Amino acid sequence: MNSASRVSIRGRVSTHAAAAALVKRPGDVVLVERAVPRLLIVACPCGFGDKIIVNLDPRAGPAWRAYWREAELSLYPSVWRETGCRSHFVVWSGRVYFFTGDGDSWDEQYLTSMNDGEVLALLPVNGLQDITVLADKLNSIPWEVLLVCRRLVRRGLAIEGRGRFRFSFGRRN
Repeated sequence: MNSASRVSIRGRVSTHAAAAALVKRPGDVVLVERAVPRLLIVACPCGFGDKIIVNLDPRAGPAWRAYWREAELSLYPSVWRETGCRSHFVVWSGRVYFFTGDGDSWDEQYLTSMNDGEVLALLPVNGLQDITVLADKLNSIPWEVLLVCRRLVRRGLAIEGRGRFRFSFGRRN
């Protein structure tokens, strides 16, 4: 089977079993929702046939955040399979971006129209701010904020944390 370059939203249902029945082709996604979004069932876009459960409910443990913009799905953080097919990918604006190897340079090939100055103004002078917090303040998607923050780092205007503070940024003094 071929890999998918886009996700395809197949519907919204109230049970895991109903969702699993709708997920057939690589990149198919079904939202399980009971009052609030609970999880996504995803046919792994790699094409090997694995179905991935993506938790969206922080009350049930570590959770991804789903962003819906103009009916396109973005997920944060990336999906990284440690078993099965071992795929590592980002879902951003309905597209699937696979990581191969290092993965740290993936952002170089993608563009965003987000304003650098708007992001820079929100970066703390002392300390670091996580990109999800910045994205919430900007009503944006964390992947877009990450691209701008890394661009600011390359320009010498910002710094990125390391280790557990990776994806957190501050303004360079």
